[in-house]
Amino acid sequence: MRSRLVLILEAECVTRLALHRHLETKGYRVLFPGDHSAEQPDVVVLGTLENEQDPLALLRRLGIRENVPVISTPTKISARLFPGRSLIVQKPYDCADISAAIGNLLV
Repeated sequence: MRSRLVLILEAECVTRLALHRHLETKGYRVLFPGDHSAEQPDVVVLGTLENEQDPLALLRRLGIRENVPVISTPTKISARLFPGRSLIVQKPYDCADISAAIGNLLV
């Protein structure tokens, strides 16, 4: 069985790197915007975005299918943006919260 692929969209470098390390130790493969992969992610982790980007427009620009689950933080993002395919993780959170949320979405 192949390991699950997680796309991390997070502007904060420290958070992005911590998530990357943690998820890899849990057996996930990790992608960032700009990584060249023909594979669709199994789940997207949507954290803090630069310049208040529109999350839906960003996902479309990256070619993410509409059925890919999204884990987001409740900054200006809400579950209504991704009905039926999202989980909101409250801040402050740690990497274990994100990996648990991924596990819940990918059951």
